[in-house]
Amino acid sequence: MLLKWVEVSELSFRWMLTLERHQILHLPSVPSGPDDERAFAIALRGNPEVEWYLGHICPETKEWLGSITERAAPDPAPEELRGAEIRV
Repeated sequence: MLLKWVEVSELSFRWMLTLERHQILHLPSVPSGPDDERAFAIALRGNPEVEWYLGHICPETKEWLGSITERAAPDPAPEELRGAEIRV
């Protein structure tokens, strides 16, 4: 999902730690295709604290988060990780 009104390349992926429960509940419907899901998986693998937070605040998403992250390599390369974070 592209947000053309904000420059996200300067933001940390950890901004996701500010999401609230009602926002987290919408995450499973946001990825619009396999490339978006892959980027989300890579970003979560590289930021396990974000995955923990999302699952802790909204336990209903734990299974979905687990199914997403298991598709990504455990240690993404830094440039791949940052590209995925920006895409998300």
